[in-house]
Amino acid sequence: MYSSQTFVLSIGHKNLFKMDISCKNSSLECLEWFEFKAEVDLDLTFNSGQIFNFIKIENEYCGFVGDNLFILRQKQRFFEYKKTSTTIKEAISDFFNLKIKLPEVCHDNFGLKPITNDFYSTLFSFICSQNNNIKRIKKMVCFLFSFGDFVVYKSFKIYKLPSFLKNEEMEPENFCESLKKNGFGYRSKYILNAIQDLKTNANLNPISLHNGGYTFAKKELLKIKGIGQKVADCICLMGLKFFHVVPIDTHILKYSRRFFKESSKIINYEKIQNKWIELYGEFAGIVQLHVFYNSIK
Repeated sequence: MYSSQTFVLSIGHKNLFKMDISCKNSSLECLEWFEFKAEVDLDLTFNSGQIFNFIKIENEYCGFVGDNLFILRQKQRFFEYKKTSTTIKEAISDFFNLKIKLPEVCHDNFGLKPITNDFYSTLFSFICSQNNNIKRIKKMVCFLFSFGDFVVYKSFKIYKLPSFLKNEEMEPENFCESLKKNGFGYRSKYILNAIQDLKTNANLNPISLHNGGYTFAKKELLKIKGIGQKVADCICLMGLKFFHVVPIDTHILKYSRRFFKESSKIINYEKIQNKWIELYGEFAGIVQLHVFYNSIK
Protein backbone atom coordinates (compact mmCIF):
# COMPACT_ATOMS: atom_id res chain seq x y z
CA MET A 1 0.00 0.00 0.00
CA TYR A 2 1.12 3.58 -0.47
CA SER A 3 2.65 5.79 2.18
CA SER A 4 0.17 7.95 4.07
CA GLN A 5 2.53 10.86 3.38
CA THR A 6 1.74 10.63 -0.33
CA PHE A 7 -2.05 10.78 -0.18
CA VAL A 8 -4.92 10.03 2.15
CA LEU A 9 -7.57 7.35 1.61
CA SER A 10 -11.15 8.20 2.50
CA ILE A 11 -14.41 6.29 2.54
CA GLY A 12 -17.63 6.64 0.56
CA HIS A 13 -21.22 5.76 1.59
CA LYS A 14 -20.65 6.03 5.36
CA ASN A 15 -24.32 5.23 5.96
CA LEU A 16 -23.64 1.60 5.09
CA PHE A 17 -20.07 1.08 6.26
CA LYS A 18 -18.64 2.52 9.45
CA MET A 19 -15.19 3.98 8.79
CA ASP A 20 -13.78 7.11 10.42
CA ILE A 21 -11.10 8.17 7.93
CA SER A 22 -11.60 11.79 6.88
CA CYS A 23 -11.19 13.08 3.34
CA LYS A 24 -8.31 15.47 2.68
CA ASN A 25 -6.74 16.81 -0.47
CA SER A 26 -3.89 14.61 -1.64
CA SER A 27 -0.49 15.63 -2.94
CA LEU A 28 -0.92 13.60 -6.12
CA GLU A 29 -0.95 16.72 -8.27
CA CYS A 30 2.60 17.49 -7.14
CA LEU A 31 3.99 14.19 -8.41
CA GLU A 32 6.06 14.52 -11.58
CA TRP A 33 5.35 12.75 -14.85
CA PHE A 34 7.52 9.95 -16.25
CA GLU A 35 7.52 8.79 -19.86
CA PHE A 36 6.72 5.15 -20.62
CA LYS A 37 8.09 4.31 -24.06
CA ALA A 38 5.42 1.84 -25.06
CA GLU A 39 3.01 2.35 -27.94
CA VAL A 40 -0.32 2.41 -26.14
CA ASP A 41 -3.39 4.33 -27.28
CA LEU A 42 -5.12 5.18 -24.00
CA ASP A 43 -8.38 6.30 -25.62
CA LEU A 44 -8.68 3.08 -27.62
CA THR A 45 -7.75 0.81 -24.75
CA PHE A 46 -9.89 2.39 -22.03
CA ASN A 47 -12.96 2.50 -24.29
CA SER A 48 -12.70 -1.02 -25.69
CA GLY A 49 -14.97 -2.77 -23.20
CA GLN A 50 -12.19 -4.27 -21.09
CA ILE A 51 -12.26 -2.08 -17.98
CA PHE A 52 -14.93 0.27 -16.64
CA ASN A 53 -13.83 1.97 -13.41
CA PHE A 54 -11.32 4.46 -14.84
CA ILE A 55 -12.36 8.09 -15.11
CA LYS A 56 -10.98 10.73 -17.46
CA ILE A 57 -9.93 13.95 -15.76
CA GLU A 58 -9.01 16.53 -18.38
CA ASN A 59 -6.66 14.46 -20.59
CA GLU A 60 -5.68 11.95 -17.90
CA TYR A 61 -7.00 8.44 -17.23
CA CYS A 62 -7.20 7.69 -13.52
CA GLY A 63 -8.20 4.56 -11.65
CA PHE A 64 -7.23 1.78 -9.30
CA VAL A 65 -6.10 -1.65 -10.43
CA GLY A 66 -6.11 -3.59 -7.18
CA ASP A 67 -4.12 -1.41 -4.77
CA ASN A 68 -2.24 0.36 -7.57
CA LEU A 69 -3.34 3.88 -8.46
CA PHE A 70 -2.81 4.66 -12.15
CA ILE A 71 -2.65 8.25 -13.42
CA LEU A 72 -1.83 8.22 -17.13
CA ARG A 73 -1.85 10.63 -20.06
CA GLN A 74 -1.11 10.28 -23.75
CA LYS A 75 2.12 11.65 -25.22
CA GLN A 76 1.93 11.11 -28.96
CA ARG A 77 2.57 7.38 -29.59
CA PHE A 78 3.72 6.79 -26.02
CA PHE A 79 2.24 7.76 -22.64
CA GLU A 80 3.25 9.22 -19.31
CA TYR A 81 2.50 8.10 -15.77
CA LYS A 82 2.75 9.44 -12.24
CA LYS A 83 4.89 7.46 -9.84
CA THR A 84 2.26 6.77 -7.18
CA SER A 85 4.28 3.87 -5.74
CA THR A 86 7.76 2.38 -6.11
CA THR A 87 6.41 -0.53 -8.16
CA ILE A 88 3.94 1.38 -10.35
CA LYS A 89 5.94 1.02 -13.59
CA GLU A 90 5.95 -2.77 -13.27
CA ALA A 91 2.24 -2.73 -12.43
CA ILE A 92 1.49 -0.66 -15.54
CA SER A 93 3.54 -2.99 -17.75
CA ASP A 94 1.66 -6.00 -16.39
CA PHE A 95 -1.70 -4.25 -16.76
CA PHE A 96 -1.13 -3.48 -20.46
CA ASN A 97 0.65 -6.83 -21.03
CA LEU A 98 3.50 -4.98 -22.69
CA LYS A 99 5.80 -8.01 -22.76
CA ILE A 100 3.45 -9.88 -25.09
CA LYS A 101 4.25 -9.76 -28.80
CA LEU A 102 0.86 -9.26 -30.40
CA PRO A 103 -0.13 -11.18 -33.56
CA GLU A 104 0.14 -9.28 -36.86
CA VAL A 105 -3.63 -9.29 -37.22
CA CYS A 106 -3.84 -6.99 -34.17
CA HIS A 107 -1.85 -4.19 -35.77
CA ASP A 108 -4.83 -2.58 -37.52
CA ASN A 109 -5.94 -0.84 -34.32
CA PHE A 110 -2.66 0.77 -33.42
CA GLY A 111 -2.14 1.05 -29.69
CA LEU A 112 -5.12 -1.05 -28.56
CA LYS A 113 -3.70 -3.23 -25.79
CA PRO A 114 -5.13 -6.27 -23.98
CA ILE A 115 -5.39 -5.35 -20.31
CA THR A 116 -5.30 -7.52 -17.20
CA ASN A 117 -7.39 -6.02 -14.42
CA ASP A 118 -7.36 -7.36 -10.87
CA PHE A 119 -9.53 -10.48 -10.56
CA TYR A 120 -12.18 -9.11 -8.18
CA SER A 121 -12.80 -5.92 -10.16
CA THR A 122 -13.04 -7.99 -13.33
CA LEU A 123 -15.55 -10.38 -11.79
CA PHE A 124 -17.96 -7.70 -10.56
CA SER A 125 -17.52 -5.53 -13.66
CA PHE A 126 -18.55 -8.31 -16.02
CA ILE A 127 -21.50 -9.31 -13.87
CA CYS A 128 -22.63 -5.72 -14.52
CA SER A 129 -21.96 -6.16 -18.25
CA GLN A 130 -24.76 -8.66 -18.87
CA ASN A 131 -27.26 -7.42 -21.49
CA ASN A 132 -25.73 -3.98 -21.26
CA ASN A 133 -23.77 -1.36 -23.20
CA ILE A 134 -20.42 0.15 -22.32
CA LYS A 135 -21.83 3.51 -21.19
CA ARG A 136 -24.25 1.91 -18.72
CA ILE A 137 -21.67 -0.63 -17.55
CA LYS A 138 -19.28 2.20 -16.68
CA LYS A 139 -22.02 4.00 -14.75
CA MET A 140 -22.88 0.85 -12.77
CA VAL A 141 -19.27 -0.11 -12.06
CA CYS A 142 -18.45 3.42 -10.91
CA PHE A 143 -21.44 3.29 -8.54
CA LEU A 144 -20.24 -0.07 -7.21
CA PHE A 145 -16.76 1.35 -6.64
CA SER A 146 -18.25 4.38 -4.86
CA PHE A 147 -18.73 2.24 -1.74
CA GLY A 148 -14.95 1.89 -1.44
CA ASP A 149 -11.97 3.92 -0.33
CA PHE A 150 -10.98 6.87 -2.48
CA VAL A 151 -8.26 9.42 -3.11
CA VAL A 152 -8.86 12.99 -4.19
CA TYR A 153 -7.14 14.22 -7.36
CA LYS A 154 -7.90 17.57 -8.99
CA SER A 155 -11.08 17.71 -6.86
CA PHE A 156 -12.28 14.35 -8.25
CA LYS A 157 -12.69 11.18 -6.19
CA ILE A 158 -10.93 8.09 -7.54
CA TYR A 159 -12.36 4.97 -5.92
CA LYS A 160 -10.98 1.53 -5.15
CA LEU A 161 -13.08 -1.61 -5.31
CA PRO A 162 -14.75 -1.81 -1.87
CA SER A 163 -13.10 -4.40 0.33
CA PHE A 164 -16.43 -5.85 1.50
CA LEU A 165 -16.90 -7.30 -1.99
CA LYS A 166 -13.93 -9.54 -1.28
CA ASN A 167 -14.50 -10.59 2.31
CA GLU A 168 -15.58 -8.01 4.88
CA GLU A 169 -18.87 -7.70 6.77
CA MET A 170 -21.65 -5.67 5.20
CA GLU A 171 -25.38 -5.04 5.37
CA PRO A 172 -26.61 -7.07 2.36
CA GLU A 173 -30.22 -5.86 2.38
CA ASN A 174 -29.26 -2.18 2.38
CA PHE A 175 -26.61 -2.76 -0.24
CA CYS A 176 -28.92 -4.73 -2.53
CA GLU A 177 -31.58 -2.03 -2.25
CA SER A 178 -29.03 0.63 -3.19
CA LEU A 179 -28.07 -1.36 -6.29
CA LYS A 180 -31.69 -1.76 -7.37
CA LYS A 181 -32.36 1.97 -6.96
CA ASN A 182 -29.41 2.66 -9.25
CA GLY A 183 -30.50 0.50 -12.15
CA PHE A 184 -28.77 -2.81 -11.44
CA GLY A 185 -32.03 -4.77 -11.63
CA TYR A 186 -31.58 -8.55 -11.55
CA ARG A 187 -27.81 -8.06 -11.44
CA SER A 188 -28.19 -6.94 -7.80
CA LYS A 189 -28.81 -10.51 -6.66
CA TYR A 190 -26.02 -11.78 -8.89
CA ILE A 191 -23.58 -9.45 -7.16
CA LEU A 192 -24.75 -10.65 -3.73
CA ASN A 193 -24.41 -14.26 -4.90
CA ALA A 194 -20.83 -13.58 -5.97
CA ILE A 195 -19.97 -11.93 -2.64
CA GLN A 196 -21.31 -14.96 -0.76
CA ASP A 197 -19.53 -17.47 -2.99
CA LEU A 198 -16.22 -15.65 -2.64
CA LYS A 199 -16.52 -16.19 1.11
CA THR A 200 -17.54 -19.85 0.99
CA ASN A 201 -15.64 -21.25 -2.01
CA ALA A 202 -11.92 -21.37 -1.23
CA ASN A 203 -11.12 -21.88 -4.90
CA LEU A 204 -12.51 -18.48 -5.91
CA ASN A 205 -9.29 -16.51 -5.65
CA PRO A 206 -6.97 -15.45 -8.47
CA ILE A 207 -4.03 -17.65 -7.49
CA SER A 208 -6.04 -20.88 -7.22
CA LEU A 209 -7.98 -20.17 -10.40
CA HIS A 210 -4.95 -19.26 -12.48
CA ASN A 211 -2.84 -22.15 -11.21
CA GLY A 212 -5.71 -24.58 -11.77
CA GLY A 213 -5.87 -23.75 -15.47
CA TYR A 214 -8.64 -22.45 -17.70
CA THR A 215 -11.00 -25.45 -17.48
CA PHE A 216 -10.82 -25.46 -13.68
CA ALA A 217 -11.22 -21.68 -13.42
CA LYS A 218 -14.25 -21.57 -15.68
CA LYS A 219 -15.88 -24.47 -13.84
CA GLU A 220 -15.51 -22.66 -10.51
CA LEU A 221 -16.77 -19.35 -11.90
CA LEU A 222 -19.84 -21.02 -13.39
CA LYS A 223 -20.81 -22.16 -9.88
CA ILE A 224 -21.70 -18.54 -9.09
CA LYS A 225 -25.38 -18.04 -9.81
CA GLY A 226 -25.69 -15.36 -12.46
CA ILE A 227 -22.40 -16.07 -14.22
CA GLY A 228 -22.76 -17.79 -17.59
CA GLN A 229 -20.25 -18.88 -20.19
CA LYS A 230 -19.56 -15.47 -21.72
CA VAL A 231 -19.06 -13.67 -18.40
CA ALA A 232 -16.88 -16.50 -17.08
CA ASP A 233 -14.74 -16.29 -20.20
CA CYS A 234 -14.42 -12.50 -19.91
CA ILE A 235 -13.15 -12.96 -16.35
CA CYS A 236 -10.71 -15.67 -17.49
CA LEU A 237 -9.39 -13.51 -20.34
CA MET A 238 -9.16 -10.11 -18.64
CA GLY A 239 -8.71 -11.09 -15.00
CA LEU A 240 -6.68 -14.32 -15.11
CA LYS A 241 -4.47 -13.99 -18.23
CA PHE A 242 -5.94 -16.90 -20.18
CA PHE A 243 -5.28 -15.17 -23.48
CA HIS A 244 -6.54 -17.98 -25.71
CA VAL A 245 -10.08 -17.61 -24.36
CA VAL A 246 -12.66 -16.08 -26.71
CA PRO A 247 -15.85 -14.81 -25.03
CA ILE A 248 -18.73 -15.20 -27.49
CA ASP A 249 -21.18 -12.30 -27.41
CA THR A 250 -23.55 -11.16 -30.16
CA HIS A 251 -20.82 -9.16 -31.94
CA ILE A 252 -18.35 -12.05 -32.00
CA LEU A 253 -21.07 -14.55 -32.89
CA LYS A 254 -22.14 -12.49 -35.90
CA TYR A 255 -18.54 -12.10 -37.06
CA SER A 256 -17.79 -15.79 -36.48
CA ARG A 257 -20.75 -16.98 -38.51
CA ARG A 258 -19.70 -14.79 -41.40
CA PHE A 259 -15.96 -15.46 -41.15
CA PHE A 260 -16.21 -19.21 -40.54
CA LYS A 261 -19.22 -19.56 -42.88
CA GLU A 262 -21.26 -21.11 -40.07
CA SER A 263 -24.79 -21.63 -41.34
CA SER A 264 -26.25 -23.52 -38.38
CA LYS A 265 -28.81 -21.57 -36.36
CA ILE A 266 -27.87 -23.56 -33.26
CA ILE A 267 -25.14 -21.78 -31.32
CA ASN A 268 -22.36 -24.20 -30.39
CA TYR A 269 -20.33 -22.02 -28.04
CA GLU A 270 -17.34 -24.35 -27.69
CA LYS A 271 -17.22 -25.14 -31.41
CA ILE A 272 -16.91 -21.45 -32.27
CA GLN A 273 -14.26 -20.95 -29.58
CA ASN A 274 -12.23 -23.87 -30.89
CA LYS A 275 -12.26 -22.43 -34.40
CA TRP A 276 -10.79 -19.20 -33.08
CA ILE A 277 -8.10 -21.12 -31.19
CA GLU A 278 -7.27 -23.24 -34.25
CA LEU A 279 -6.74 -20.08 -36.27
CA TYR A 280 -5.07 -17.77 -33.74
CA GLY A 281 -3.66 -20.09 -31.08
CA GLU A 282 -2.60 -18.89 -27.65
CA PHE A 283 -3.62 -15.27 -28.35
CA ALA A 284 -7.06 -15.94 -29.85
CA GLY A 285 -8.70 -13.90 -27.09
CA ILE A 286 -6.56 -10.87 -27.90
CA VAL A 287 -7.48 -11.11 -31.59
CA GLN A 288 -11.13 -11.29 -30.51
CA LEU A 289 -10.63 -8.02 -28.63
CA HIS A 290 -9.72 -6.26 -31.87
CA VAL A 291 -12.67 -7.77 -33.72
CA PHE A 292 -14.99 -6.74 -30.88
CA TYR A 293 -13.66 -3.18 -30.89
CA ASN A 294 -14.11 -2.89 -34.66
CA SER A 295 -17.74 -3.96 -34.24
CA ILE A 296 -18.58 -1.32 -31.62
CA LYS A 297 -16.56 1.71 -32.73
